[in-house]
Amino acid sequence: MFCKVVRRLVYLKNRSFCIVYLFVNHCFPVICPLLQSFERRNQNMIRIKKNAKNMRTLKISLLAITFLSTQLAHAQSTDPAPYCEAGYNDLPSYWPHFISNVTLGTLNNSTGDTAYAAPHYVYYTNVSAPNLTAGNTYTLSVTHDPFSMSFHFIAAFIDYNHNNSFSDSGERIMQQRYTSITYPTSTASITIPATATTGTTRMRVMVFESDNYAAPNAEACTADTLEWGETEDYNVNITAPTGVTQVTQSTDAFLYPNPTRGTVYVGADLLGAEMTLTDVQGRVAGQYKITAACIDISSLTQGIYFARVIKNGLVYTQVLTVGQ
Repeated sequence: MFCKVVRRLVYLKNRSFCIVYLFVNHCFPVICPLLQSFERRNQNMIRIKKNAKNMRTLKISLLAITFLSTQLAHAQSTDPAPYCEAGYNDLPSYWPHFISNVTLGTLNNSTGDTAYAAPHYVYYTNVSAPNLTAGNTYTLSVTHDPFSMSFHFIAAFIDYNHNNSFSDSGERIMQQRYTSITYPTSTASITIPATATTGTTRMRVMVFESDNYAAPNAEACTADTLEWGETEDYNVNITAPTGVTQVTQSTDAFLYPNPTRGTVYVGADLLGAEMTLTDVQGRVAGQYKITAACIDISSLTQGIYFARVIKNGLVYTQVLTVGQ
């Protein structure tokens, strides 16, 4: 009976325990070890419960840190300035369009199967800019969401002349439409124009759907007028060909007449060089070895082209208009 009373008293507060302990120690010294054992067990239980609570708090903190680290690892900015807005308003209801991977040259950025937080725009300033050599051709691939209930569009732009705009001729480098139940990858072969300004500039990649959009001319600036989608911006670095000095385009034409109807002439100083013509979409329209002063370009359709000639370590560029 006495042991039962002692056990009950052991679980009282510390000051009560001290009174009981002094009494038992004085009157029943044999019982003290038993009482002390019970108290140690009580303290251990309190310590275990406290540790468990601390572990739960630690797990919650680690989850929060992991989420924040993931966001920071993939994204550095949600401000597109000095470029135009490119978010979405999610009206009248949210449709989950997203970009899961963008690859161009050495750029290969996977961002998961969900769109970035509303308004679904992000500028990946922490991703290394790929070097894109003027005149060279690269493959851009964009993997995006499967969504069998409605079609959506994929578009991409590069600011070739560094004027903080994607609206100049030839700067839309991809435009496609998809309806698919699988994870599709849109690809486009792009040629960096010879007239592109060297240095770091911006590339914009978009996947979107909107009742306000009518194909086929995608715009890089949504200003929250497009309803559903995701936009990702990246830095790209335009470089001059290796061993070549980039020269500023001169008003002194090296191709004439301009406009032309199918034949152009060059000066004798460019004999032996190679000339590349690209269209406003950045696609190679023709490549020519300059073996004579007269060059036949009659196979080209009417339009505007960018001519690029390399000779003696210099790059000569000129806009050429081909008429009927």
